[in-house]
Amino acid sequence: METIVKCVTKTFDRNVILDGVDMELQAGAVNVIIGPNGAGKTTLLRIMGLLEKPDRGVVLFDGQPAEKLRSRQKTALRRKIAFVFQHPLTLEGDVMRNMTYGPRVRNRRVDNNIIMAMLHKVGLAGKEDQEAKKLSGGEKQRLQLARVMLLEPELYLLDEPTANLDPLSTRTIETLITEIAGAGKTVVLSTHNLVQARLLGHKFFFMKEGRIVYQGSGAEIFHRPISLDIAEFASAENIIHGEIVGEGETKFLQANGLRLRVTTPLEGGRAAGVIRAEDILISRGPIVSSARNCFKGVITLVEEMGIILSVAVECQKQVLISFITRESAQLMDLRPGQEVYVTFKSTAMHVIQV
Repeated sequence: METIVKCVTKTFDRNVILDGVDMELQAGAVNVIIGPNGAGKTTLLRIMGLLEKPDRGVVLFDGQPAEKLRSRQKTALRRKIAFVFQHPLTLEGDVMRNMTYGPRVRNRRVDNNIIMAMLHKVGLAGKEDQEAKKLSGGEKQRLQLARVMLLEPELYLLDEPTANLDPLSTRTIETLITEIAGAGKTVVLSTHNLVQARLLGHKFFFMKEGRIVYQGSGAEIFHRPISLDIAEFASAENIIHGEIVGEGETKFLQANGLRLRVTTPLEGGRAAGVIRAEDILISRGPIVSSARNCFKGVITLVEEMGIILSVAVECQKQVLISFITRESAQLMDLRPGQEVYVTFKSTAMHVIQV
């Protein structure tokens, strides 16, 4: 379902929650909304879900403004939209009653085999007779998603659906989100889990203070952020503040005693360099290459991160973080206090004027 938000504004108690929001969802894809707490993400989802009305602006569904639809048309539209809340809602009674309630109020008959297949898909097979309110938090959330999937809506609005859930429930829900989008449905996912966002997202919206300040691909959020606040929110491992200086056609970022060769159109002034941890190489000796930036430093921290390690290296008062495989770390016997070299290309550093 084509969904477009145009100039939507919402105020509560004179506080502006949404301030002229414009966004166009990508159909048949996972549209990810990220941003700090209080940015207006939940309110925006509730307006798209027809749970609240905007003070100004409009939401268009297949070109039709929702508020101009007649009562029967609006009811039909609501039945095409699913809202999965952060805190799962369960009905009184057992799991099976929760699953059959939606089809029943829509006068739809759903074969029990289909319901059982859905419960199996979300890992709740065998729990159909269990009291829904006695399920664990993760099980309740999986039930909530299964309940709406059974109704086959066209637009899914997911508000932090895996917040504080166990790993099994999180993986199950992430798999289902991918399947839903793969089936041509449109998904809007609000999340603070940046790993999840990068894993699932197709189109990204960054919200701040009630506005969409960026919409587009994930690359410009996670790899080449257009602003410092986006870089900071996206938890860029290396943000280096300094001054742009030039020598002929060559540009450098002067920062904490380091002179970092960069590629930038900036002629001078304060700037920040952003570089991904996976773009920084660690070696026991200097690497002679076209990388352009190679510095000697001392390891200050080696931290476990699942299948990889995060290695912090202090180079002249500037700490650089690198991600390295466990095998490579073992081969080099990396440990705190050890002298190493860090190397990266000038083109790997994204420069933002500040």
